[in-house]
Amino acid sequence: MGGSEREATEAYDTVLEEAGWRKLTRTQRPSSGFQTTTAPSFPDMWCRDDRVVQAFAVTVSSRTYLRIDSYVPDRRMNPCDAMEESSARNRPPWEGLTLPVLEVPAGATVRSLGNQNSRDAVSVEAIIRSDVSAAEVFHHYARQLTALGWEPGRQSPGDDASIGRWTTEDDEGGPAVGLLTVWAVDAGTFKAVLRMERPPVVR
Repeated sequence: MGGSEREATEAYDTVLEEAGWRKLTRTQRPSSGFQTTTAPSFPDMWCRDDRVVQAFAVTVSSRTYLRIDSYVPDRRMNPCDAMEESSARNRPPWEGLTLPVLEVPAGATVRSLGNQNSRDAVSVEAIIRSDVSAAEVFHHYARQLTALGWEPGRQSPGDDASIGRWTTEDDEGGPAVGLLTVWAVDAGTFKAVLRMERPPVVR
């Protein structure tokens, strides 16, 4: 099939959703933060009744192929049951901190390194391959954050490493702080981290 791995998996996700499948809710949020040009390393799980489906995308000779895994897990270890029990019982401490969607720099390749969540904080990491400097990658994302309403604070852009701070709000209107860091790890390769956290409560 034509298109990128990301487009292939998103198209199949649409088919599953229209057929009544439910996506397994995870702590990571692939729809926010750094948008990627490759499919996630760990594909989403889709549930219907007792069955689980996962789609793996791979590109070979400019063609994208989907491998579909469909199986019925052990009832005692069904991830779909665990999803329902967890969502009914738990409210993650980072709920309400939604990172904005940041579009890919022109001509760049972006691969997700996943996310990290802790109490009152969320962050996402990505590897970016581009022939520009760390400062240019930083400015590409920084402009988007500011356009989305994040109030810029101290900014320290550099050719090898850049960091910036913003003030913003969480989903409930409470104060939050945003941090964006971009640094070179090799020629033409950068690591980027976007973090959003609630400031500590002063008692």
